[in-house]
Order: sequence, then structure tokens, then C-alpha cells
Amino acid sequence: GGLGALSIPLAMGDTSLIVYEKDDVLRNWLKKELNILKKDVVLKGDFLDEYPLKGLIDREFIVVGNIPYQITSPILERIYEAPQLPKEVILMLQKEVAQRIDGKPGTRARGRLTIWCEYHAEVVSSFDVKAETFDPKPDVDSRVIKLKTRADLKFDSKNKKKFFSMIKQSFLMKRKTLANNLKGWKPEVDKEQVESMIEELGEDKRIRAEGMSLDNFIGLFEKMESL
Repeated sequence: GGLGALSIPLAMGDTSLIVYEKDDVLRNWLKKELNILKKDVVLKGDFLDEYPLKGLIDREFIVVGNIPYQITSPILERIYEAPQLPKEVILMLQKEVAQRIDGKPGTRARGRLTIWCEYHAEVVSSFDVKAETFDPKPDVDSRVIKLKTRADLKFDSKNKKKFFSMIKQSFLMKRKTLANNLKGWKPEVDKEQVESMIEELGEDKRIRAEGMSLDNFIGLFEKMESL
């Protein structure tokens, strides 16, 4: 939404368009501007309340936006919790947050948001946008990232919820080892058992959560669930 920097050019194309803008005044202004270009533009309010709309076809639409940086995580959670997933997500983010999304194993940038995005999608491209590009100039640089949704996801909704409960616990205290963080996640699994499972996956038992790959997190979850 906003002042239409993205939505007005998009309305000039052939695609259908749904625009989200929380502010009533801006939304009414956008409706008039966009309807000049395209009669079937749908204008909605708060993305976190009104996404997704009924009728979206799984992996046949794209989410694109310059989003409010302070609610990046809730937006990404909303997108990938929906029954219908987008084919691609193209977002302008604070550069630091974009680095977290694409954080590689063993780097400090890697965290719960990394695993959430990596589970659902692959970062296929990105480019930086300097603060000087904007008026007024913000305090941070930005980055545009393109996420391509994976064809198949590992878990059903029930096990996905449990898996990300484990991920949340894994990153609870980033300075602690993964085994220390997870020793209380399941009452029947103690620290020594977690360490043994981690070693079975080919990792050092003292590894921290940021060192684990998505595949090894999945493997660890399956081992813990098998007990």
C-alpha cells in the first residue's frame, strides 16, 4: 500500500492485484488511483488481520512489498502459516533482518527466523538498497530478498507446530549448547540423550543451535519424537 510506489506500477500490468493498506485515508486515496488503471483491484486493511483472502490458489500467487521493518517476523509467520502458500515472496527488509533470514549454519545471524524461512522457502536472490536512496533517509540500509516456496514441506500442520516449538526452545539461550537448551523440551529426554542424538547426526555434542543445518534439526526432531 502506502503511496503506491509498488502497487501503481503493478496495476499497470495484466495481473490481478490485492493491496493491503492499514491507514483508512491512504487506502481510500489508493483505491481511486488504482481504479483508474485497473478496475478489479481489491483493497484491504491490516495485512496481519486480513491475509489471506479466500480464493487464492496454492503456489500460484506472489507476495511483494516494502514492509514495516518492525513487524517483519509477524508478516513472514502470517504468510507461511496460511493454508495457501505463495509461489514467491519478494520483500524489502532491513538489511540486518534479511541477513538473519539467510543466515548460514555457524554464523551469528542464524536464529529461529532463519529456520522458519528456510523450512518453507529458499532465498534465490537479493540486492542491497542504501539508506541514501530514501527521502527522508532512514538509519539503516535495506535489502530486497526473493524467497521461492519449496515444493514439498516435511511435516503436517500438527508436527510442524511441534517442530517449531523445538526450534524456539533450541534458540532460547543462544550462548548455551543445543543440548542444554533442549534438555527440558521433552520431560522424558535428558541432556545426555540429546547429546547422543546430536552425535548420531554427525555433529559435536557441544554444538549451539546456530551451528545446526535444517536437515539436522529435522533429524533431531524425528529422533526425539521416536522415543
